[in-house]
Amino acid sequence: MTLELSRIAAQVAGMVARLKAGSEQRQQRLQQALTTLGDEATSLERLKRKIASSKTSWLVAEPVDGLNQRHQAPPPPAEFTVIAADGSQIDVDRHRAARCYLINIGSVVLNYGTSPGATLDSFP
Repeated sequence: MTLELSRIAAQVAGMVARLKAGSEQRQQRLQQALTTLGDEATSLERLKRKIASSKTSWLVAEPVDGLNQRHQAPPPPAEFTVIAADGSQIDVDRHRAARCYLINIGSVVLNYGTSPGATLDSFP
């Protein structure tokens, strides 16, 4: 059965309206986060005490420098390669006549330097 776009058009329009309405709220939350970041940066010791007194079942990183510190990135090496992989799947639908599934693995190899190149593969 095909997708009937006329039936979802109103839903899409409503979604767009909600996204536009939330823009101001997102800006306010961003400003609050930036203000908090600046406040915590001036009170690093207070933040360290708060982390030390927290009762968590996982390890919490302790800041070494202020949270608003910036450091220049080192220059990249003359030659380097970036490799990445990702996967997705379509599971078995037991209500269909053909019981099948699909696993798709994608890979990328990017070479930078004197012999730049790219290899993009998909293995369904």
